[in-house]
Amino acid sequence: MVPAPFPSDPPLRTSHVALHTGRMGFYYGPSKQPDDEKEPGGCMEALILTRAAFGALAIPIAVLVGAILGIVLLFVAFSIHWLAGLLYIGLIVAGVAVYARWERKKFPGETRM
Repeated sequence: MVPAPFPSDPPLRTSHVALHTGRMGFYYGPSKQPDDEKEPGGCMEALILTRAAFGALAIPIAVLVGAILGIVLLFVAFSIHWLAGLLYIGLIVAGVAVYARWERKKFPGETRM
């Protein structure tokens, strides 16, 4: 029997292989409990964080979904008829060309290659 480290504790029964013979604290050792939070997080804080995360990810997710939908529609167009598939590819190329021309007019002072 080992004498108790604190007078109010009963004597401890320990073996010769025991590593810790003192009082057990909050984190499995001689420590103190963490301080209480001043104000717990509410529903409004969670909604604000969720909206910020979705706002940052909305455009990249829309681009990925649009690309996947475009590939699926390409397969559908080719499954209907090979000319429909070629027409669909032509529409994609025309759309990219129109977007490039619009971007070029947006910044007229830059040099062109």
